[in-house]
Amino acid sequence: MKIIEYGKQYNDIIMLLHSGGLSWWNYRAEAELLGERYHVVLPILDGHAESDHDFTSIEENAIPLSSHS
Repeated sequence: MKIIEYGKQYNDIIMLLHSGGLSWWNYRAEAELLGERYHVVLPILDGHAESDHDFTSIEENAIPLSSHS
């Protein structure tokens, strides 16, 4: 899963999740504004524009994320 980030890494974190048919660019303007004060994280969900993997299932796409806990 690719992740786009704005702001400074040590700031409080805000994560913006796009919905189906969109991608991270849907929140570009908001991320730029929020990035002045927060660390903004925009994951690109698998199978969406500019993603690095095809969508298979929600369960399979969540497996790599659960290994970070």
